[in-house]
Amino acid sequence: MGKYKEALKYHKEALDRWQGGSDGQRLVAGLSSVGTCYIAIGEHENAREYFMRSVEEMQKLRRVNLRDVEGVFKCLKVTLSAINEHEEAHKYALASTLAQILANSFNVAR
Repeated sequence: MGKYKEALKYHKEALDRWQGGSDGQRLVAGLSSVGTCYIAIGEHENAREYFMRSVEEMQKLRRVNLRDVEGVFKCLKVTLSAINEHEEAHKYALASTLAQILANSFNVAR
């Protein structure tokens, strides 16, 4: 778990540099990376916060990679299940499946 806490520190530092910038994709990736670290150390409430912020930032972008959407939605499903928000988790499970189907249909690279 120590390596994830160290990774969390570095991802948060990078995220601080990207916030307020013009690269929305990088901000989405940074928020998702922080969320993933929180999942790894078992802090699911914090993970949910960062993944939801990632979704909010994706909504602001004119273009978004469907694989990124799929990944964030899968992580939200895991996070919400861990904190017993099963109905919301189910919605994100369905949304991630839809994003995966669309990405596969359009041959979006991983």
